[in-house]
Amino acid sequence: EAYACRGGILIFRREYERAIIDYRQALKLAPHLTKAHIGLAIALLEIGEAKNAFAEFDAAVVMAPTSAEAFYRRADAKRKTGDRTGASDDYEVAMKLDPSDPGVHLGRGQLRYLQHDFEGAIKDLTRAIELSPYISESFTIRGYALTYRGQDADAEMDFKRAIEIFPA
Repeated sequence: EAYACRGGILIFRREYERAIIDYRQALKLAPHLTKAHIGLAIALLEIGEAKNAFAEFDAAVVMAPTSAEAFYRRADAKRKTGDRTGASDDYEVAMKLDPSDPGVHLGRGQLRYLQHDFEGAIKDLTRAIELSPYISESFTIRGYALTYRGQDADAEMDFKRAIEIFPA
């Protein structure tokens, strides 16, 4: 698992090529390590290898069919590549598997925002914040949704909170 853990750090640093090397090494040693498949998929997607990324996401879902993370990470990738229907389906599966995972609420909230379902987005993002109040992205996207709803004062509070958490 050490290679997979370092891969996660490398993704955080945006060193995707190095992360891919570590995740592939982790999978040589432990082919059924779901988090290595997920991490490899995320890194591959970031360098534009969507086809290979989805093969890894699919492998993670097959290996861990009760893993909410496997489904919501694949849903995130589908959302980012324009497959909103597929993303919605995967978020729903993830939500049934683990409604207490903030990543599920964050991702579905982002999808709802893109679909201009601002009420649904605010609801999901609020839940993500309740579950994990230190993810700046939840505040940022909720701030955008609040702006579209004309709730500028609330939106400004969310943007300020996001900046406090992660000012970059």
